[in-house]
Amino acid sequence: MRNARVWRALLGVDEAVVEKVEFDEDRRAVVGHVHPVRAARGRCGVCQRRCGRYDAGEGRRRWRTLDLGSVPAYIEADAPRVCCPEHGVVVAHVPWARHGAGHTIAFDETVAWLATQCSKTAVLRTFCGLSQDQLRPGTRRAVDSTRALHVTLACGKYT
Repeated sequence: MRNARVWRALLGVDEAVVEKVEFDEDRRAVVGHVHPVRAARGRCGVCQRRCGRYDAGEGRRRWRTLDLGSVPAYIEADAPRVCCPEHGVVVAHVPWARHGAGHTIAFDETVAWLATQCSKTAVLRTFCGLSQDQLRPGTRRAVDSTRALHVTLACGKYT
């Protein structure tokens, strides 16, 4: 695809191949169709260990990513399942989102930061178009991820 590097940066999908980008008239949003790079495919969604493919899962999924100006943006990709020796059959890992999330890592982290700087109403309605029930899991995922990084740094294991 032409300008794939620009679209990867705009959509926040570093470890992915951009297949195409289109405008969804119904949602009035940009949708980037992607798939993970070869090295990131076939990994457990929980532990990211390389695993054998189980099946195609429920087909394609969409993840909300940061808006492109005033236009909402989504990433759409296949969501196959893998069979992990430790976690069983789970949806395969995608490099742009945490396991079980409907939003990208960048979106979750932005919402978590905004939640510390603004009122919940401003974050929910003005910036993200989310309900209060949708805010909590994204904020919790970002906080958990940040805590894990701080523990790793404190133990001197991050290189």
